[in-house]
Amino acid sequence: MLETETYTTEIEQREMHPLVSTSLGIIGYRLSTLPQTPMYDEYRASMLTNIAILEQAEPSTLARKMIGPLSEALFFTACRENLQAEISISTAQEDMQGVDFFLGSAKRRIDVTTNPGKYSSKMFKTDKTTIILPPRRDLIKGILLEGEDFDTRQYLRDIFELNMEILNNRYPQYQILIATRAKKRNSFNEVASRGYKRRNLHSNPTGHRDKVYMKEAQYREVINVLSILRNFPT
Repeated sequence: MLETETYTTEIEQREMHPLVSTSLGIIGYRLSTLPQTPMYDEYRASMLTNIAILEQAEPSTLARKMIGPLSEALFFTACRENLQAEISISTAQEDMQGVDFFLGSAKRRIDVTTNPGKYSSKMFKTDKTTIILPPRRDLIKGILLEGEDFDTRQYLRDIFELNMEILNNRYPQYQILIATRAKKRNSFNEVASRGYKRRNLHSNPTGHRDKVYMKEAQYREVINVLSILRNFPT
């Protein structure tokens, strides 16, 4: 049984949108794994606040205030519907460590983020693979407010292309630097495009690029995860 099913039965009976019920299911599963000790009270309160907003707020409010939880639901739904690899939800303690999902039989630790400003700091940590999700406020608004269909395959393609553009320095907001031998940051070199042919389609009016430092093994692991996300029947 999928983790979300246990926590969505009552919600679905109230005809809540599937995207919202999936988000509630993810949060509900994590709460069910949370130890009943005071040290987790802040996390518990935050999750209960998210639940209250998801259950009670109007769709326009959800599309404005709940981008993070709803984006996790988009990602989980797209993976579950298309990938041969299994995707599972992190526990509360794993979530607090920055792990959102586990992917495949190897249980790869996946962190998804909608915050471009945190990408560089997240990527320097090697205990998980960070995937940046495309901006999806308009998609969420269309799904919740206008009843638009969610093209899960296109969503995974968009994730693949965005992250491949970033890794191959085709995305002007980031400069990807790969470790050569030493751990010091002055031993990192800018990665060259490794056979990735897609033309840069983005602009950067400020001209500023965030430096993103990665180890070679970490770079390869991100590529491997992206390959899993894109490896579905066409």
